[in-house]
This record gives sequence, structure tokens and C-alpha cells, in this order.
Amino acid sequence: MGTRIYRVAVALLLATSGVATASEAVDYDRDDDRLIDVSVLEQLDAIRYDLDGDGAADDDAAAYAAAFPDADAGMGCPATGCVGYELTSGLDFAAVSSYAAGAVESRWVQGDGWLPIGEPTRPFAAIFLGNGHTVAHLFVERPDSNAVGLFGGNVGVLGGIGVVTVNLRGRDWVGGLAGWNAGFIRDSHSTGTVAGGQGVGGLVGRNHNKGLVSGSHSSALVDAGNTAGGLVGINSYGTISDSHASGVVVASRAAGGLTGFNERGLIEDSFSDGSVFSSNVLSGGVAGYALFGRIVNSRFTGFMNCFRACAGVTGINIGGVVEASQSSGEISATDLAGGVVAINQGSVIASHATGSISVLNGDSGGVVGVNYARVLRSHSAADISGNHRIGGLVGVNRVGAEIDASYATGAVSGGVATGGLVGLNRGIIDGGYATGSVSGSESDLGGLVGWNGGVVRGSYTKSDVQAVTSGGVSNRIGGLVGSNSYDGLVSNSYAAGTVSGDFETGGLIGWNDGVVAASYAVGAVDGMESAGAFIGNNTTGYVIDSYWNADASSDRTGVALGSDEGVSGITSAELRRPTDYNGIYAGWTWGGRRWDFGGADRLPTLKADIDGDGRATRDEFGPQ
Repeated sequence: MGTRIYRVAVALLLATSGVATASEAVDYDRDDDRLIDVSVLEQLDAIRYDLDGDGAADDDAAAYAAAFPDADAGMGCPATGCVGYELTSGLDFAAVSSYAAGAVESRWVQGDGWLPIGEPTRPFAAIFLGNGHTVAHLFVERPDSNAVGLFGGNVGVLGGIGVVTVNLRGRDWVGGLAGWNAGFIRDSHSTGTVAGGQGVGGLVGRNHNKGLVSGSHSSALVDAGNTAGGLVGINSYGTISDSHASGVVVASRAAGGLTGFNERGLIEDSFSDGSVFSSNVLSGGVAGYALFGRIVNSRFTGFMNCFRACAGVTGINIGGVVEASQSSGEISATDLAGGVVAINQGSVIASHATGSISVLNGDSGGVVGVNYARVLRSHSAADISGNHRIGGLVGVNRVGAEIDASYATGAVSGGVATGGLVGLNRGIIDGGYATGSVSGSESDLGGLVGWNGGVVRGSYTKSDVQAVTSGGVSNRIGGLVGSNSYDGLVSNSYAAGTVSGDFETGGLIGWNDGVVAASYAVGAVDGMESAGAFIGNNTTGYVIDSYWNADASSDRTGVALGSDEGVSGITSAELRRPTDYNGIYAGWTWGGRRWDFGGADRLPTLKADIDGDGRATRDEFGPQ
């Protein structure tokens, strides 16, 4: 009898107190999608006790039960079980309405702030969907901790969640949504401020080991010692796809508009339109530093101010591929900059730059600053200015490096070794052209190449070249090449622009110490002394089967100083008359049958297979 009375009394007490009885258990998966509903911050916090998302606490069962009181069996999930969590509404750490307790939890908004859910060694391994909702005013102040974010470590799925107005500080691997990710993050975003030591990103600190960030974006301010990205701090063996960043990134080195470091990762169909600032080295509009990775169909449209080795796509490309990518941003650097890549030790393919590049010193180009490897089917329309070794496409083309089927149309301005396509060349230039104006204040100024100690073949320029001096003199100014060194070779190429300089000025080459074969110059030449219609100074060089336009420079000899053997003057009509590889163009097949002769009304232009259909045409190779 006593036991029965006790049970009745307990039932009455529960009923009058508003606490659910067993028959009134709460279904935390009301839509039966196997995801447990999260409606208050205490429940969000409790996820840390159930990292596999099955609704059974693996740690601190009492705290978990307190966050989800009176839960139905299996949290109300279907018989197949729970697999994660989902937000049913937006949450705000600064709003009383986001707390079941009816008051803001002070430990989450001051002191160390929020403790991230999971960590790299014990990560969240389930599904968490935001359903388009946001978590606002996330605060973390843990400067000695790694893997800082709403989630510390994730190998599961985080989707459709916004973390907004965040204020985070950690040491390494700091991100608004996840400090460390080896799972799948999609359709998510962040705003606010994220700060740390290295591996700091607006959304993710480190995306690692086949981790995927897709369809996501960030406008957060990212501030780090080094290796910082507007979206992801470090992309290591991971993928960033269809995502973008529009915030400000500040770091001493390896600062990237999208990611600071792309290590053997893939970045595709993504962009940054924010601002990047670096006080040291390696900055990129997409990736600060790229190592054996791929950047495909990605772009930068923002602003960059940096010290050295900075570019619109990546500061350095080591052993990787940058393909079909572009920059139309504004780049301002102290030294060594490129419209696409600053230092290239991999492949740059079918990529281009517009916008502007301003460099205090040199070693800079419209697409690549210094090239050690390959630049293929790429072009620049960017205006570029600097001091020494400045090129419309590439600043310096090193020994063994190759530039093929590429061109530049922007204005180029510099000092020593400035060229419409390449500033200084020790490699190979095949099938390239330049049409933008070239101006320089010192020596070694050329419409295509400023200084050549390599091979230039099957190329041409229409650039007008003008030496501009202030109280000094200029020398070695050429329509195609300013200086052709003893180890330089120029073959089956021509210059069609006007040339103006002081000393050693030539329609094709200003000063020649190397070999020139099967080439010609057609533009007018203006110089104070040693100005030749073909070469200014050829005292130590060699010329074979080459020509100058007697109509344009009737008052000048072909060579001003040195031997004129191997060069002769012919008329404009004779230069245009051949319509195939015959006559003066008989030897122009070296390097491939690249030329489109058109008709007798114009000089030959180049063909290239830019669209990859296996057929090279003139029309697809830029504005010739």
C-alpha cells in the first residue's frame, strides 16, 4: 500500500511541476531525419560528449542529459539510429533567448571563451547541419591552444552553417568554423575576426588529409604571424572548391586571399576579392605558397600590398600546376611580383592577368616574376612598372625555363633589362609576342626582351620602344631585343614597332654579341649615335639571312657599328609578299609551323591551340 501511495504522489508531483513523465518523453528528432535537434547553446555545447552523433554520450552523460532533458529512447531518432545534429534556429552567444537557462553563460563570452568541440586527435565524426542558420558572437581567447574554432577538429560533415561576428584567437590552426578539418564542409560562411600564430583562416584553420571545403565563403578579418588565408589557413592534401573569400588578410609571410599554404592540395573554381597585406615574403591572391598542388580556374580581383614574392594567384609555385587561373587585382610590391605567380618552379598554363602591378625594385612580370620552369598559353594585359628586369609577361626567364605560345599587351615601364614580353631571358621563348608600349630609363630595353642570353624563336613584337632619361643617357635599345649576349640566339622573329634611344639603338637589336638568324625589323629608328635600322652595335655579333625595312628607315644603314654581313634592306612589299614558308620565310619552321601568313596585306602573325581542340589558329591567339 505504501509503495502504491508513493508512486501516485510522485506522478502528481511531476504533473504539477511541469516536468515530463515517462509518457511525455521529448522527441529530439521531430522530422525523423536521424539528426538531433539543437535549439539552445547548452545543447550545442553538449555535442562534445557525443562526437559520433549517435545520441548516446561517450563522456559526461549527466551533462549531456541535462542539455537534452527527458529524451525519448534513442533521442527520438528512427530505428536506424541518430547520425548527427542540426540547428532548428539561429543561436547567439550574446542573446538571452539562445540559452535554456534564460541567462548569458559568462564563461562563453569572457575569459578563455568557448571550448571548441572536438580536437584533431578526437574529432567530431558525425553530421552537423545549420540548415541556413547562424551562430553569432562566438568568442574564443586561447592564444596557447591549437585547433581553435566552433569545432576544434572535424572528420564528419559540417554544412549550411554560418558563424558570424566571431572573435577568435588561438595559436595554430585557427578558423571561424573549424580549427582542423579532415571531413566535409559545405555551404558555410563566416564573418568577424580570426587571429593566431600560423595556419589561420576565416573559416578553417587547416584543411587536411582529403578534407573538403565546398560552396563556402568568408569575409572575416584574418590576422596571423604567418600562413594565413581568407578562407583556409593551410590546405594540406585537401580540396577547396567553388568557394571564395572577401575579407582582409594580414600576415608577415605566406598570406593568401583564399589560403596561406596549398600543400599538395587542390583549389578549383574559387576566388578572392579581398585585400592581402604581407610585411615579409610570399603573398598570393589565391594562395600565399603553393607546394606540389593544383590551382585551377581560380582568380583574384582584390588589392595586395606586400614586400617580396607576391602575385595575383600564388607567391611561389613549387612543382605544382596553376591552370586557367587569373588576376585582375591591383598589386603593389617592394620587389619580385607577378600577375599570376611571383616565383614559378612548376607549370603555369592558360592563365592570365589584367589590372596593374607596381614594383619598387624589380624581377617582376605581368604573369610570372621569375620563371624557372614552364609558362604555356598564357597572357597578360596588365600594366606593369618597376626598376630592373621588368617584363610584360615574365620578369626573369631562367636557364632551362620555357615560355611557349604566350603574349603580353600591357604597357611596360622599367629600368635596366625591360621588355615587352620578358625583362631578362636565359631560357627559351617560343611563339610569343608583345604589343604594349615599352619605356625605360636606362639600358637593355627591348620590344620583346630587354636582355637575352637564351633563345628567342618564332616570335615578334609590335611594341613601340622608347628610352626616357632624366639627365642621363640610354643605350642598348632594340625593337625586339635590347642586348643579345654572346650566348643569345634570335631566330625567325621580327620587330614592327618604332624605336627611340640615345646610343646603340636598333630596329631589331640594340647591341648584339650573339647570333641573329632569319629575322627582320620594319619600324622606324630614332637615335643620337650608333642607331641602325637593324642593329645599333654589331661589333662582336653574327647575323645570318636577315633584313631591315628600307622604306621605314631609308636614311639609315642596317647596322650602325660593326659588320653588316648577313643583313640587307628590302621593301615593305617584299616582306609581305610570301604567303607561306618560302622566300625569306623558308627557314621559319624551326620551333614548329607556328605562323599564319594571311595575305600580302600584312606581316605574318602567330597561331596557337589555346582551346585545346588540337587545331592551332590565329583567331584564338589574342589581339594580333
